[in-house]
Amino acid sequence: MNINIHNDGSMRQIECDGTLSYRDKPAIDRIVECISEDTPSRCVLRMERLERIDSAGLGMLLLIKDVAERIGTELILKGITGKVSKLMMITEFSSMMRIEK
Repeated sequence: MNINIHNDGSMRQIECDGTLSYRDKPAIDRIVECISEDTPSRCVLRMERLERIDSAGLGMLLLIKDVAERIGTELILKGITGKVSKLMMITEFSSMMRIEK
């Protein structure tokens, strides 16, 4: 997975593309580091270009969520489409995280 982090004042927008799997732990660590150090009020993971996600990737999203909650950052997943959207629906991720179109 490739990420691109945009700092917009007290908000972080992180564009994600490719595939999110266990191999992407370094990118997830970078996201966690970014929100832990800066403590933005809001972090938006833009996932329009994320093509696939596996169970390890879902777990890593939960890790980001836990860190965000602990420091008081609102986490939003935005623009989920295709196979990723279907997986989020099957796993009922919307009951655990805020997801926007």
